[in-house]
Amino acid sequence: MEKKYISGHQLFTLFALSSLGGSVIVASSPMAAVAKQDAWLGALVSAAYGMCVILMFYFIGSRHPGLTLIGILRQVLGKWLGTLFAVCYVLFFLLLSTNLPWYIMDFMGHVMHETPQYAISLPLVLGFAIAVLYGIEVIARASEILIKFVTFIFLASILMVLPNIKPDNLLPVLEGGIVPVLKSSVFLSVYVTFPMVSFLMIFPVNMEDVFGAKKPLLKGFLWSNSVAFISILISLLVLGSGIVSKTKYPTFLLLKEINLLDIFTRIEYFISVLWIITEFVVGALFFYSGAAGLSELLKLKDGNKIVLPLALIVFIMSGVVFPSDVFNMNWLRLGWMPLSITMGLILPLLVLAVYGGKKAVWLIWGK
Repeated sequence: MEKKYISGHQLFTLFALSSLGGSVIVASSPMAAVAKQDAWLGALVSAAYGMCVILMFYFIGSRHPGLTLIGILRQVLGKWLGTLFAVCYVLFFLLLSTNLPWYIMDFMGHVMHETPQYAISLPLVLGFAIAVLYGIEVIARASEILIKFVTFIFLASILMVLPNIKPDNLLPVLEGGIVPVLKSSVFLSVYVTFPMVSFLMIFPVNMEDVFGAKKPLLKGFLWSNSVAFISILISLLVLGSGIVSKTKYPTFLLLKEINLLDIFTRIEYFISVLWIITEFVVGALFFYSGAAGLSELLKLKDGNKIVLPLALIVFIMSGVVFPSDVFNMNWLRLGWMPLSITMGLILPLLVLAVYGGKKAVWLIWGK
C-alpha cells in the first residue's frame, strides 16, 4: 500500500466516525437488558475507562514510529509469535468487514422488504474496495465531509424527539446496584473502544506529527462516546428500558415518536442514513486494515492487487456470515464480546507489558 499522510483533523474525524460505528443504533438494547434504566450510566463508565484504552493505543503507536500494528507485533513479540498474532489481527479485521454489510442488509430489510440482500451489500462492499484502492488519505478526507452530515442529522433528530421525553423512565437510579452498570458498559466498549485497535494500522505510520496525534484521538473518542451516550439516554427517556431492551434497533423505533405539528413525522429513516455513513467509514477502515496487514505479511510490492479478490470474499461472506437472527444474537454474546476484548484489550496489554519488560531489562543492564 502506498504510504500517505493524514492531518490531525482528519485523524479526529476518521476516529470519531469509526468509533461510533453501530453503537448509535445497536448497543442500547443489550445495555438496557442488563442495566435497565441505568444503561446511560454504563455509557459514562465505558467512556471513562475507554479513555485509558485509547491512551494505551496511542502509547504503543507513538513508541514505534513508522510501523503498522503488524510491524509493532513483530518487533515487540518476536518474529514467530508476532507473526502469529499479526495473522489473527488480519483475520479479525476482515471478519469485521464481512459483519458490517450483513447488519446493513438486516437493517435495510425493514425498509426494502423485497430487495435481495446481496443487492444491498454490493454497493457497500464496492465502496470499501474503491476507498481502499484510493488510499487512507481519501478515506480520511471523506470522513471530514461525512462527519458534518452525521452531526447535523443526529442533532436535528434529537431536538425533534425531545418533546416526548419522560424523566420518570430513568427512576429509580441504581436500583440494581453498580454491577449491572459495569456489565452494561462492556457492551458499549466492544463497539466503540476495543475495535479501535485497528487504528494502529494507520497510526503512527500515516502520521507526520506522531506525538501530536494524542489530542485528535481523544477528541474523536469523546465525540463518538457523546453521541452514543445521548442516543442511549434519549432512547431510555422516550421509550423506557423495557421497550429498549426488547427492540433490536431502538434508535429506529425512537425516531418514530417524532411528530411536530403533524408536519415532521415518520422521519425514522433518517437514522438509516446516519448509520450507513458511519458503517461505511468503519467498514472501509477495517477492510483497509485487513488488506494492508495481509499485504505486509505477504511482503507484496503492490498491495492493491489483493483488494478486489478480498472484496469478492467479503461480498460473498456478508450474505452467509449469520444464517439467522438467533445465530447473530448467540455470536454477539458468546463470540463477539470475548473476541473484541481479546483483540482490543488483552493482546495490546500483552504488547505493552512485553515492551515495558524489555525496557526495564535494558535499563538494568545499561547501568
